[in-house]
Formats: sequence, structure tokens, C-alpha cells
Amino acid sequence: MPTTYEWIKDLSPEEKARFYFEKRNRNVIGLNPRDFKYVDYKDPYSLDFFAKCPVCGKICAVDQFGNGKCNNCSWGLYRDDEKIPDKAQYPNLISLNKARRLYREGKPLKPDFDDFIEGLESYSEMTFYYKGIEAAVYIAEDDCIRLEYGGQTDDFSNAEEFHDNARVDGKLLKEIWSKVEKADYMQG
Repeated sequence: MPTTYEWIKDLSPEEKARFYFEKRNRNVIGLNPRDFKYVDYKDPYSLDFFAKCPVCGKICAVDQFGNGKCNNCSWGLYRDDEKIPDKAQYPNLISLNKARRLYREGKPLKPDFDDFIEGLESYSEMTFYYKGIEAAVYIAEDDCIRLEYGGQTDDFSNAEEFHDNARVDGKLLKEIWSKVEKADYMQG
């Protein structure tokens, strides 16, 4: 079998540069496999494997790390789901055991207000929509919880104060939570 040097020694400087680029970036997400000429590109996050959804039991496509999304119940599969079944962990806002219970009851896998706060405490940045307006909730640099919604910013000294006093459109968030949409971890 030839060494890398023997294999590329007759390539032009441009082609050698291309080879080293491909070798260095062969597992970078977002690159197009068709653009690779010399190195066999393999997206490490491609859904090439299968796993049983821990919530509904259907078969799901997952990546090599065990991460994916169930097309049946929308559970975000994560390789460590079973290790902490009573705690919400990314990418889901509810715990695995709660998701199983909600699925058995025929209810959507939607986080309640306490689940949202638990996610905030572990992830530190959350978002949701109310009446089509996005809200950002995050732990600020001074360790307060900051809620930004509709051009207004409110700070809360801790999770309990946020739970009891957070308002959007003049309404307590805990009382209108059922009308909140797209509650999730903040992305980028």
C-alpha cells in the first residue's frame, strides 16, 4: 500500500492543497460530499443507523452517536436518555419518564412551565413565542434571570421569583403557559 507521500507526490501544488484541505475537513458538518475528490467524505452526523425510540418504541434513524428524532412522537433521541430518565436534558425539554407518561396518555410532548424553568437552569438560555412574538429568557452575567419580550426587559433574582412574577403582555407567564408556543433551548 502506498504512503500518502507516494500517492500525492505527482499532484500539482493546487491539487496537493486540495488533498490536504479534504483530509483536514473530511468530517466537518455542512460540507458537500460531492465536492471531495481525494478523501472519502463521511458526515459524522448523517442518520445512517437505527434505534428504538425510548418513548413510543418505533424505529428511528440516528447518527453514529445515537442522536436523532422520532418521526412518530417527535422525541429527540439522545444517547444518554436512559441514564437520567427523570431529568430533562437537551434536546428535549421534558424528562424521558414524563414523555413516556404523556405519550401513553395521548398528550403532546410539550413542556409545562416548571419543565421550562428546569431547562433554563441547566442550559441557561431559552426561548418561546407568545402571540407570534419571540421571548428570550436567559441567565444574565449578574446571575439574574432576564426575560426579554416585545421590547421590554425584566430581571428576576432567582427561578422562584421568575416562576411567581414573570409577565408577558401584562399576564403572569405561569397562567398563560398553555398558550405559549415553540418553547425550546435558544439556538445560536
